[in-house]
Amino acid sequence: QESGGLVLLDGSEGPFTLSLGGGYALEGEQYIFKKVDATLNVITIRAGVGWTIEGLQAAFLSTQYQTLHLRSASSTWWIT
Repeated sequence: QESGGLVLLDGSEGPFTLSLGGGYALEGEQYIFKKVDATLNVITIRAGVGWTIEGLQAAFLSTQYQTLHLRSASSTWWIT
């Protein structure tokens, strides 16, 4: 299984969006996103073109240490 690993996200300078590339994720590729700052700034994880995150275009991290585990399969990022 391919793995993108742990991605630490810091929104202390303001909210932002991280876009997942579409069309090149390997079957079973996985990422763990973790929001590390204590601000109220929301970090948006957006699916790439032609992809969804369990049927949605985006997922959100809003609290410190909140995590989002994603695994790719058939043009979908599944929350695990």
